Amino acid sequence: MRTEEPGEAIAISRAGVGERAFSAVAVLGGDGAVNEVANGLAGTDVPLAPLPAGRTNVLCRSLGLPQDARGAAIALARAGGRLSTRRIGLGTVNGRAFTFFSGIGLSAMANRRLSGRGATGRTLGGHLFLYEALAVAASYLRDPPRLAVTVEDRETEIEGVTLIVQNGHPLTYLGRRPLPLCEGAGLETGTLSLAVLRRGSLQAAATITPLIALGRGAAVLARDDVASVPSMRRARVRTLDGRPLALEVDGDYLGELEAVDYGVLPRALAVVVPQARS
Repeated sequence: MRTEEPGEAIAISRAGVGERAFSAVAVLGGDGAVNEVANGLAGTDVPLAPLPAGRTNVLCRSLGLPQDARGAAIALARAGGRLSTRRIGLGTVNGRAFTFFSGIGLSAMANRRLSGRGATGRTLGGHLFLYEALAVAASYLRDPPRLAVTVEDRETEIEGVTLIVQNGHPLTYLGRRPLPLCEGAGLETGTLSLAVLRRGSLQAAATITPLIALGRGAAVLARDDVASVPSMRRARVRTLDGRPLALEVDGDYLGELEAVDYGVLPRALAVVVPQARS
């Protein structure tokens, strides 16, 4: 079944579950398509079987699935009714679930720009995203919206200009190389991890982006202009200056909001994983 509109896969998945029409749902697409089906299946026993066909396919890689759609489909077909599954947690942002990460600010603006490149964006994937992040930083960080984060019931807010919230590890991939960032992130931890850039500057972007590209997430978190929270179950983000905040989930741009609430749903989604060899 081919989808044409944003959100359509959510509705189809939910309807199928309600009618008990599915024993499993295979989705051929990128991280955004997988996100929609995950939203439709969350909280049920119907497993998701992602087949990679997008820019980066972060969830597929994190689960150890074959990185070509044909190979993944063959593995799924050979399993027949003997699917191996595991349950993973999902992050939530204003009620929308995400599988591996959500961003506010710079990364969201970069993904909005990247989505306009169509097939080029899908082909170049992570390399093009890093280029777009630097290009967007040149304008975004001149005068970025200010935000404040309240983690759980802590009295002290974290102020900054852009942030990343991870549910899975790693943040993304560059080619075959995993790029970690937030400490403590994992699909089965039942918690989220957070990193906030406190101050915006072109110098910071020019330093941090290459560190992420080299897989040196720990060096990013060690900077005095970066705050991190390795484990949390909820957080609220609000604008400090009245300007709306750009938001994305799993690489898909969602729009601009003045307040965002993060949460986590432990063990909310069943996913198909490679069968152990006997």
